[in-house]
Amino acid sequence: MLWNTKDGDADIKALMSKGDVFLDCPDLGAVGNDNWHGLKSRREVDSGSRPILLLYPIEAKSKPRKTKNKNDGDKNPTRAPLNALTDVLGVGIIFPGSPVQTPVHYVRVKLPDQEFEEPELVEIEDGEAA
Repeated sequence: MLWNTKDGDADIKALMSKGDVFLDCPDLGAVGNDNWHGLKSRREVDSGSRPILLLYPIEAKSKPRKTKNKNDGDKNPTRAPLNALTDVLGVGIIFPGSPVQTPVHYVRVKLPDQEFEEPELVEIEDGEAA
């Protein structure tokens, strides 16, 4: 992977596209040339400050799309295949803004690298079910 991190995490960069901001707001039409702040403001007015949760299933062996790079023609050296052990799920959340400018803090939890045990399945015979 070209975007190496200290702990081996994949850095996929931009997960959400500008068009995703309007997925549940069909009346808003095209994204146009708005910046992220403008898009979120339009969405907030249209949706009544409704948040949105976006789920992005990503194949374990997904390959990056080729993009134009002014330095090397049509190749982009900053992108590499994911090569994950299993499929992953990307998550995007758009929170509604606050009417009052207050400082906010977002928290990320780094889960420990450990194996979780699968619960033992017990077969229930007919008549034993509650």
